Amino acid sequence: MKRAGRGIGARARRNVFPVNPAAYLTTSLSAYTAAAGGDWVQITGTEYAAMAADTRVGKYGQSDANLGTYSSYGANYTIMGNESPVPANRYPFACALHQVDAASQTVRPKIEGASPTGLVSLGSITTPATAGVLYFVWKNYSVKTVQTSYVASWQSSKTSLGGGSGVSVKVAFNEVGSVIGTGNTNGYSLNMQLLASL
Repeated sequence: MKRAGRGIGARARRNVFPVNPAAYLTTSLSAYTAAAGGDWVQITGTEYAAMAADTRVGKYGQSDANLGTYSSYGANYTIMGNESPVPANRYPFACALHQVDAASQTVRPKIEGASPTGLVSLGSITTPATAGVLYFVWKNYSVKTVQTSYVASWQSSKTSLGGGSGVSVKVAFNEVGSVIGTGNTNGYSLNMQLLASL
């Protein structure tokens, strides 16, 4: 007879995935340990780089070169990038974003679902009132891509986030969910890079 708690459900509760973010954290380890499952925790650029260097991890969405440039768009807009999609069967677990203004806001990382309007949410980030490129890790990450999926993000403030100016987008939605542009349109660009593990 199998002992209780040793099956698939027990593995899921322990969040057994190839990459354990805590193994790369030093400065941010206490905050990560104290956070609830599903929270996004701010980490340092050095910790993010260490995770990205793991051979089981890839960078998707905005490139390093364009992440720190600026292109504004509206409050409550969702922007889906048109570069470096996440392959199928990957687990997004960390992100980098460029915050232009030193003002806290809400940012929601997303990935493409079965259609551009069927976006899959990766939770919600409350940013600090700090300008610059910020880094976060998702505690107890659990969303797996089921197809090649482009990276998207939603922001609560109009001009607070920046992405690669002039870099094309796959699609952009306004605050009521209407498509407002595709391709290199109106200067919209993705403001986010995701790390995802095998």
